[in-house]
Amino acid sequence: MIIQFDFLPPSANKCYYTDFKSKTRHKSQDYKQFIKDFQFYCPKEIIKGEVSIEYNFYYSLYYKNGNRRKIDKNNFEKALSDTLVHYGVIEDDCFIRRTLIESYEGDPYTVIEIKKYA
Repeated sequence: MIIQFDFLPPSANKCYYTDFKSKTRHKSQDYKQFIKDFQFYCPKEIIKGEVSIEYNFYYSLYYKNGNRRKIDKNNFEKALSDTLVHYGVIEDDCFIRRTLIESYEGDPYTVIEIKKYA
């Protein structure tokens, strides 16, 4: 199964905020919007059991001055795996046995390939 969309997920660092008064954690507006937007790209198919997931992120790897951007692409994975569970594409993120995360130069774009783990 391949899922593609023309934006990047929010970083794990931007998915939640803490209300220090009540000491509770809440989903950020960016994360709520991502979950809402993702539904239009979400397949109706469900993969049960253990899975292997390949995440390919396309974004500008360099600043205009030529210096390499410091983006921790692993932070994108958390929002995606939780959203895949939210929409029932996979049963639970504990069933992800293998994860491959790669980044490429290009306009913001995300490709996710999910396979039954063999």
